[in-house]
Amino acid sequence: MIVLEDRKGMALRHVNVPVLLRMGCLAVQVAHDRRTRDRAVVQDWDELAATLLQ
Repeated sequence: MIVLEDRKGMALRHVNVPVLLRMGCLAVQVAHDRRTRDRAVVQDWDELAATLLQ
């Protein structure tokens, strides 16, 4: 185990903040997309063909 008593700021240099922010944003987007997909109304093939032919 590494103990950073006198160099507590050293650990912060090894954290890739932009990557962590990107991962967080993507997680929020995936959760939002999942909720949107769950609320979507699914049409059957006959309804899809009828709307396509109109």
